[in-house]
Amino acid sequence: SIGAIGYPLATGLAATVLRDVARKAEHARRSAEEERTAAKAEAERAAAGQRRYSDLSVTAVPLLRGFAHGTLDPEDPEVQKRCW
Repeated sequence: SIGAIGYPLATGLAATVLRDVARKAEHARRSAEEERTAAKAEAERAAAGQRRYSDLSVTAVPLLRGFAHGTLDPEDPEVQKRCW
């Protein structure tokens, strides 16, 4: 009878479709998670770079500016100490 063949066939087809949908949903979930992880890592890298730049603007930039303007003597032990 058609019911004896049709029901198992329809069930098998539905199971195949549902597996495909589940596989695609899992792929989309993984992709979204990877994007979130990459965005978080990039934000952390940018923040670290900003902190390094901020640190340099307080320590190295005044020294370099002083050398460039001739107001600091590289031979001065106190200036050398500031470089370390």
